[in-house]
Amino acid sequence: MSMRRTKRGLLAFLLVLSIVAATLSGGNTVKAEKAQTKRTIAIVYDNSGSMYYPSGNTIVYDQGNMTWCQATYAVEVFASMMNPGDTIMIYPMNDMQVGSTTYSMLSPMRITDPKQAKDMESVYIGYDGGTPITSIDAAYQGLTSSGGDEKWLIVLTDGAQFHDENLNSLSKSDTKKALEKRLSQYANDVNVLYLGIGSGIQKPDIKGRNVAEATVVSDGAEVPGILTKMSNQIFGRDELKVSG
Repeated sequence: MSMRRTKRGLLAFLLVLSIVAATLSGGNTVKAEKAQTKRTIAIVYDNSGSMYYPSGNTIVYDQGNMTWCQATYAVEVFASMMNPGDTIMIYPMNDMQVGSTTYSMLSPMRITDPKQAKDMESVYIGYDGGTPITSIDAAYQGLTSSGGDEKWLIVLTDGAQFHDENLNSLSKSDTKKALEKRLSQYANDVNVLYLGIGSGIQKPDIKGRNVAEATVVSDGAEVPGILTKMSNQIFGRDELKVSG
């Protein structure tokens, strides 16, 4: 078994374990779920080179960059919580191939059944792509034109610097401002969750009429807990005290 597969399997186990622990903890509590709510979730999936190339443009899986694995399994975590009628749309920042199908920010991958999320384990990206901020725009536009009772825009990235619509690289401060402007605007129409993974990432200040939250972690060990919290928030798994 390759080091890559071993590390991905370990991360999968940690994610599942964290969700199970969150579900079972709390003693005399139960999880209330809004089972009848149909959700549409658009995930901006950062598959830029830095997400899985730990040594510049050279793939060195033995060294391992867990960020890509974390983003990939985040999709599986969200999909595992889906209810009938929910839809997840994955907007990759760069073209990605799953089996014989190629997906892009203009042609997202759609998941309507939790079993489909397993396909993410075979994702292939053949080149070192960038971090276009327009991927967030594409996800928002796709989300607002879709159905669903609740709509969620989720951004998973390790990008400290994005590219603008003219493919110019933005500085860290300009990246933060651009994210704040876009995500705050979009949070007036949909729910927005942002998760930055890695060092050197600035936390955007997001405000809007709907849910608007940003989290930045430098330690990958924090990611499973953050994903659990986000999943519980999206799917309405709130803890209610049991009387008596």
